Amino acid sequence: MAADVPDAHALKSWQEAFQYPIPTVRRIEHELRRDIVSNKEKLRSLVGVRYRDLLDTAQTIMEMNEEMKQVERNLSEVGRLCNPATISRKSDGLHKLREDNLCKVSSDRTFAAQLTLLFNCASAIARILREHGSSVVAAKLLVISRLLHNRLSQCARATSFADELRNQLAHFRRTLLNRIKVRLASIDSSVQDIIEALSAFCLATSSSTHDAFGHFHKIRLDAIASKFEQPGAICDAALGALMLFSNTLHRTTDMLSGPLFDAIKKLCIHPLLGDSAIQCMSELGIEMVQSYIPKEIRNFTPWIKHEQIPKEAAGTIIKSWSKEAFDDLSARANSKLSSCENFQEVLSTRNRLLKEWLPGLNSTPCHNPMGILEAIRTMANDQLISIIRAQSEGITVVGIEASRIISDWHDTQDQDRELSLWDSELVFADFSDGATTFKRELMRRCQGHGAHVGQVLDIYRSWLATVTNRCTMVQELRSLRWEDMMEDDVDEELLEAIPDLLNTDDPHLLITEHTNALIKGYKLLETSLEEAVKGISGSHCAMKTAFLLRIIRGIRSNVPKEVAHQDYIFAQDLISRLHSALAEEVVSRTSPSILTKSINRLGSRCAGRTLWEGNPSLPTQPSQVLFMLLRTLVMEMEQEGPDLWTMAAVDELKSRFMGQVVSANNPKLEQPPTCGGTEQDSPNGTEEGAEENQDKRLENTRDHQIQLLFDLQFLDQALQTTDSNTQSGLSPLIDVLLKELDFSEESMVTVKKRSEEYWNRTRMLFGLLA
Repeated sequence: MAADVPDAHALKSWQEAFQYPIPTVRRIEHELRRDIVSNKEKLRSLVGVRYRDLLDTAQTIMEMNEEMKQVERNLSEVGRLCNPATISRKSDGLHKLREDNLCKVSSDRTFAAQLTLLFNCASAIARILREHGSSVVAAKLLVISRLLHNRLSQCARATSFADELRNQLAHFRRTLLNRIKVRLASIDSSVQDIIEALSAFCLATSSSTHDAFGHFHKIRLDAIASKFEQPGAICDAALGALMLFSNTLHRTTDMLSGPLFDAIKKLCIHPLLGDSAIQCMSELGIEMVQSYIPKEIRNFTPWIKHEQIPKEAAGTIIKSWSKEAFDDLSARANSKLSSCENFQEVLSTRNRLLKEWLPGLNSTPCHNPMGILEAIRTMANDQLISIIRAQSEGITVVGIEASRIISDWHDTQDQDRELSLWDSELVFADFSDGATTFKRELMRRCQGHGAHVGQVLDIYRSWLATVTNRCTMVQELRSLRWEDMMEDDVDEELLEAIPDLLNTDDPHLLITEHTNALIKGYKLLETSLEEAVKGISGSHCAMKTAFLLRIIRGIRSNVPKEVAHQDYIFAQDLISRLHSALAEEVVSRTSPSILTKSINRLGSRCAGRTLWEGNPSLPTQPSQVLFMLLRTLVMEMEQEGPDLWTMAAVDELKSRFMGQVVSANNPKLEQPPTCGGTEQDSPNGTEEGAEENQDKRLENTRDHQIQLLFDLQFLDQALQTTDSNTQSGLSPLIDVLLKELDFSEESMVTVKKRSEEYWNRTRMLFGLLA
């Protein structure tokens, strides 16, 4: 069958393919498809090769374009440097010189030679300044140029070209002085660099060595001031200024020992035109014009006052500048530091300044090394104390936020209600990573931290993290080894005293100020919260009170150890006031007067009378009314939040509730129940029946009074406070009942004992109250 398959390439049309059986047609199709795929791959390969060739050609074109542009730029630069105006001006000048040489006598040649030398000096100075060459050579050429110009200006044939050269020389002089200023202000300049710059300054300005030192000190003083005017961190500015201050003192000492005077002395020995550095400059053309230069210019030797300064006077110069410069540095640093509120940055500035100053304490010549050290300490400590006080007073933001929430309570009253422990949110909370999220949410709900309590406490925690961090940074000062940074030749007394100052006195000062500022801050917060308490009025008083109690509790549970170790207790009086307000609000929702209502219902039998035991028969359990009253009280407490009821709060509640019970029931007990209406009750009864009914009523009333006595004894057990010395607040009611009942002492002991036992058995039913 394979031999019957026709050649697919030999087919002329598609109709010819379908003349064969279907299997054959399918083979033809497969063969055609393979050819198509093969041709496609060949085409893709061919196109890829052509495309890479095109890319290489494009890259070559781009490189040629860049080379052409570079050539054009070079030609443009050549054209700019060889502009017609400059060539024309030089050509005119040379032409005039040649004409003058041809037309004038020997005196004219002298004028031309001097003018040429002046022009060459200006060109040489421009080259030196452009190439940042020797400033001394440039200054020497300036002096020669000044002499030549003065000579030419006296001539009646002085041209405008000489005036133009004078303007150029004035510009070169300003440029040279600026270069000298930059070199003198740089801390990287060596002694030799400074000597060279001052020598050039003395030549360019005809100043003495004393003036040169004054100029150097003024430039360094301005450089120190400029350090604080530059943008950037205060640490870098202060450190740079102190390093420049120290460097200036060392450089001044080195120069006052003689190198500057020797350098100036060498300048005053030989004529300037005879100087080897000037003679070797071929561009000046001195050989051709030297014979036309006046003798006074050829032999001019600069004279600079360079008397050696005595050691005592040198010390006075150094100390005088040192005091002036450091006073200015200290004032500017204080001004800069006063605007910095970053405790870490100020502390870092202090440490870096001390690390810079201590190694050269004994070797740096200045007016008072220890005075500078004390000034650095005082400057840093004052700002650190200022920041400590400002940060500590920042805790008042907590009180402000609490006051704002209370004032807007009508908008937020539903956000801080008690959160249930059985909400689906908590049940299905994330238990991964050790159930961290679940435990945190559980703790938040147990403590009653709603949205706004959490908001206020987050502000407090943020503040607390700041003050804790700064305390840690202060404590770390004790571990720095300052003695390792000091030189070996420092006196033993200083070697012991300085580390004590920096490792002991400063941290102690800052920690003391830290503690005092914290206590002051907490007192300010207490005052702020008192203002918030004054704003509690109207509806939701209990919720507002609970809100403040939770905030205070959250603060008191997380105070810095420096405050915890003091006698001060945060918001002690305020807590008592809030407990009283909360207790009063909760007690006002109960009705203690129901305890005595049963006594006034004449004729009614005492509920639970059949359960009495003993001889005489006495109650064994409190009445349902008392149980419901206590249960209502406990439910009201739970509604406000179980987390609020500390021992002090419960004691305050018990005292308030006892007072409410006494005030509500005492008048009813002191007023004896009336027994009128007997005849109406039994109008047809006999006298004996009336007496029997009367006796029955009296007996029921007595039973109610006995039950009430048991209830009061039980209530007295329930409302006992932690202060064992406090007498029972229910004594007035109990005394009235005992007077009415004429109870025996034995019966009273029995009632009291049974009430105690029953309370001990049932106290867990009243969890918060117990």
